[in-house]
Amino acid sequence: MRMDMDSIDASAWAWVPPRKTVDWRGNRVTEKEGIALKHLFDDMQNYFGQPDGEPNVTLTISRLHQEDDDETYGDRITNNNNNANAASTMWRGNLDFTYMMNHRKRNTSQKLHYMAMDVCLDLNPKKELNFGGHDMSDYCRTWMYAYAPRYTVETFLRYFEAGTGLKASSNGLILDEERKIVHFEPKLLTEAQSEPGFWIADEDDDDQFTRIGTIHEASQDPSNQFLFRCIGIFAVTAEVVSIPSRTHGDNANANANNAEEEARLTFTLVNVRTLGIVNNIAPVVYNPRHCTICNVSTNPEWWE
Repeated sequence: MRMDMDSIDASAWAWVPPRKTVDWRGNRVTEKEGIALKHLFDDMQNYFGQPDGEPNVTLTISRLHQEDDDETYGDRITNNNNNANAASTMWRGNLDFTYMMNHRKRNTSQKLHYMAMDVCLDLNPKKELNFGGHDMSDYCRTWMYAYAPRYTVETFLRYFEAGTGLKASSNGLILDEERKIVHFEPKLLTEAQSEPGFWIADEDDDDQFTRIGTIHEASQDPSNQFLFRCIGIFAVTAEVVSIPSRTHGDNANANANNAEEEARLTFTLVNVRTLGIVNNIAPVVYNPRHCTICNVSTNPEWWE
């Protein structure tokens, strides 16, 4: 179930007996789920890029299922591996994240479908260079540009490989070697009840945040058209290409550990809490079409 992450509010948290559920403005979650969501979302703990060490989380793919290769990603990977005549099959699965936490002096763990990362998000308007330079109507509505330190992204890719046994592809993750920054394009939820919210820190208390609308609504206000450093909460999908001789069952991690199989990761932004405006990253101004999904020959692998 996809929850409305805007409903996760520390002030709304109420303790309930074990195995009971609590209502989060229409979302029913268990007590342990509520603890984990508060830990991740409200308290901003266990996120990738945190200054006090790596997050205490493991990740897995609960199930890989076969889907049509509608974006020809399999063809790009096949051709890149010099196997142009080999057939490929697309498998897709959502990542699960198990968080280890200390709650009331006791260790506990809980699985969520979300992860958090220290990123910069670009709310500046984008122009369609190929079509007269008018504003892109889908920018900050269905997708946007994000930037993260190379080390942060590498840490996440390392966690992915350790948890799934799959080789993480850097396709779609563009490395700026000079600045050691990785550019990527998260998708945005578009359902009316699940559009990602944009929260800003209160002027009098940096630990308190106020929701000023969805990301798209915030991007329409000129006072918000900047690059923001944020803690972004994402859902992550893995797309794996394999040849027909390999099979995937319910135990995806056990069956999908061939080193030749590469997984491309798709990030879907669920919610954002801003930490301030960033002035030392040059934003993309024109977009002749998403630069991070360009031809593989101009988007080389850098993660090994």
